[in-house]
Amino acid sequence: MNNNDDKKELIEGRYISKSSRPEIACLIDWNKDADSIKSLVTGLYFNNDINPIGTAKLKIDDDFYFIKEIIELPIISEVMPGSLKSVNNENIIISTKTNDVEIRRLFHLNGEEIKLSDLIVRHNLFAGKKFSTLSNRELNSLKYYEDIINKKEDYWVKELLNIELPELPYKKENIPTFNRYFTQSMSIPYQLKDSINLSGLSLKFTEYFSSLFILFFGRLTTSDYFTLGGFNCELKKELESAFNLFENEVPINIQLNLNNKLSNELIKVSSLIKIYQEAKTFYKDLLYRYPELRSKKVIKYPLAIAIVNDIKDFDEIDGSDLTLIFTKNNLCYWHYCSSIYSEENIKILQKQFRIFLDEALVDPYKKLYKYNINQEEEVKSFAEIVNEE
Repeated sequence: MNNNDDKKELIEGRYISKSSRPEIACLIDWNKDADSIKSLVTGLYFNNDINPIGTAKLKIDDDFYFIKEIIELPIISEVMPGSLKSVNNENIIISTKTNDVEIRRLFHLNGEEIKLSDLIVRHNLFAGKKFSTLSNRELNSLKYYEDIINKKEDYWVKELLNIELPELPYKKENIPTFNRYFTQSMSIPYQLKDSINLSGLSLKFTEYFSSLFILFFGRLTTSDYFTLGGFNCELKKELESAFNLFENEVPINIQLNLNNKLSNELIKVSSLIKIYQEAKTFYKDLLYRYPELRSKKVIKYPLAIAIVNDIKDFDEIDGSDLTLIFTKNNLCYWHYCSSIYSEENIKILQKQFRIFLDEALVDPYKKLYKYNINQEEEVKSFAEIVNEE
């Protein structure tokens, strides 16, 4: 596109600014006229680059793709909008409210192009098939959450830029090539349920317990900065198939001071948990829309937490190598990948966590690195590298 074309597009108002962000995830509405659809696509792929506010998306079954270019054809649409008029390995022709349009290239939300031949097979595309749309319930849910999610986008960009994945303790030395997931329950000390009232913190039990686990992990690994994943199981249930627009697992960057009191670190970590829950999630295409994030297209978090209403709300295929699941009826489960962990090692970790919890309940005002995690007297290697008063 040359400079004259740039000026022409700006005069026509096709470039879409942040203040005029399209509603409903920049989804293409085939019930609109062809020129409006073309304007959406042009405004979100301007001057040969992706507009950072969004990508023009279309829904095919339960998947979403985006396009950078659409061609309006001089052919009046005579069938239902969204119907496929022609499908082959070179292009797809679709009807709108007015004229037919042509699409030649489609992309996954992570920016990878998908061959039309693969798309046709994957979704069984044929002339006469109609592209699916979101249900009214899904649209209403999406409208409700979209404003929250858009406002938090800058927050997620910052978090994604500062990811530092942790090294998990007690992993198997010889890792098999296949993955299976298992879930192991863990009993919670009854005193813990009372201690939240004594802590003076306005926290839900799940926030309190998950924060204590994060402190335990920092203590166990002597890590002062690490990223864990956070699952949005409740949001996934609410948005149904529309949730495929979003990342199911988001980063929570934890910065600890192991030389600080546990009580102080607990306040800090619990505030991060609250922010993560309020910020919800981000659109999958975010990683592609911002060039500085494109190297992070595939993020697998070794360690994650999930706060759910019930264990049934957690989809096992979503699991990280180790996921701590906290339910709102005060239960805890350790969901782990068997190629990374044995059942025996999970039990060791659970035992250490219990020891940490028991000691934290007795005295929450010690420096974090001083908490014992073994029944026998432990040599605290971290104590050798900090200055004790």
